[in-house]
Amino acid sequence: MRARIAGLSARDANHTEELWKTAGLAGMSRPTFDKAVADDSLRDWIVQQRQIATDKWQVDSTPSFVINGTKYAGEMSFDAFPQNRAGHLVT
Repeated sequence: MRARIAGLSARDANHTEELWKTAGLAGMSRPTFDKAVADDSLRDWIVQQRQIATDKWQVDSTPSFVINGTKYAGEMSFDAFPQNRAGHLVT
């Protein structure tokens, strides 16, 4: 199975640069991105949070959301998402 991120397959050479393109589009500066990528404690925290979610909520797919103690997994339309949020979506 080949992982795909931003239209690239796992065999593409530079995943960091592809992630940078997405981060840059979202408004992150290059120095902030580089600092985050080099931050081992941040990486470890992200991995730990993923494991906690996997263990506690059986998160095994993306997207997955836990809202008020209920897990919603899989594709959800924009119209359905606010209904599941029980009025907590800020518009």
